[in-house]
Amino acid sequence: MAMLDQGWSGKMISIIEPSPKNSDDRTWSYWAKDPLLPTSVKQQIFSKIELATDGKRQSHQLNPYRYYSVHSSTFYKYAKEVLAKAGVTWLNKEANDLSENSNDVEVTLSGEERIRADYVLDSRPPKIEMPTPRYNATLQHFGGWFVEMPINAFDSEEVVFMDFIDIKDGVAFFYVVPTSSTEALVEIAVFSEGVWDRNAYDDQIHSYILEKYQKAPSKVFRKEYGVIPMTDEPLWKKSTKRVWNIGTRGGWVQPSSGYAFTRIARFAKEVAQQLTTSPQIPWSPSPVQQVFNSVMLGYVIDNPKKAGAIFYNLFAENGPERTFDFLDESATFRQTVQLMWSCPQLPFAKRAIKEIIARVSGAK
Repeated sequence: MAMLDQGWSGKMISIIEPSPKNSDDRTWSYWAKDPLLPTSVKQQIFSKIELATDGKRQSHQLNPYRYYSVHSSTFYKYAKEVLAKAGVTWLNKEANDLSENSNDVEVTLSGEERIRADYVLDSRPPKIEMPTPRYNATLQHFGGWFVEMPINAFDSEEVVFMDFIDIKDGVAFFYVVPTSSTEALVEIAVFSEGVWDRNAYDDQIHSYILEKYQKAPSKVFRKEYGVIPMTDEPLWKKSTKRVWNIGTRGGWVQPSSGYAFTRIARFAKEVAQQLTTSPQIPWSPSPVQQVFNSVMLGYVIDNPKKAGAIFYNLFAENGPERTFDFLDESATFRQTVQLMWSCPQLPFAKRAIKEIIARVSGAK
């Protein structure tokens, strides 16, 4: 859709996607000063957030930011309508192989069908080496329940943004996204090298609901599970002249927080703009933000018990607007340094120097 916004004709674009994309397979949440989707697309909108760790809690009124949440089926329906109206071709197939030459790219699809393209934006799931001595890498994996409670358990204007819990290995926090005072998505996100069995997510969610709300759900509408790699490996560097890595394959998931929706929207626009320039040079992100994300991710991986305090203190000492600017990578260099001062100063300074040296020397 970003390419359509940049003036590309839909008839010049084909999307290769093996899934029909018509079900609720995930829920996307993001913070923004203005919604990223038109008002015709139904989203939950929240004006307050809550954070908690180690028995402490804080609540913030959001201004000018808002916190948004959209079901994947709603987004898919909107996107497919926009693409179809523009004349974009949707091929419900799998891209098995790419063969690039000086003039174009041959794409081999399932069923041995072949098509050719001037450029390919490759978003197929990447293979991430883990653990790796060269880069910071872990997995963000999650499980969620859409529940109905027998009591008015939720504040329909407030999302539980991060409620950290203690686990044996890695980092874990809950977030709660209400759709009413009695219904919500209750989800646990975990940062660790290994994915859990689904029963483990379910046990944690059930225990959390009982502890926080003193009642069991009267109904569980549906469940969702997923996994997303978090890495500071510069995956975009694997792009070639005519095959550009995008999405998770291009390193678009924010390594420090695991959030992706806003970042992908911003990077998609930048890539679409880059494709209209001459010569077309594959996209890459800001070096300053690369260092920040590496420092944050590396510290959280090495100090999982301190992760809750890091995020809690960022919001407590700086407020939501400055912290969201910081996490959203829209803060200036000076603001970024000031907010990182809210973090453990000596360990972060040492990591920042190490990351800068690694990039200058070509080790990263």
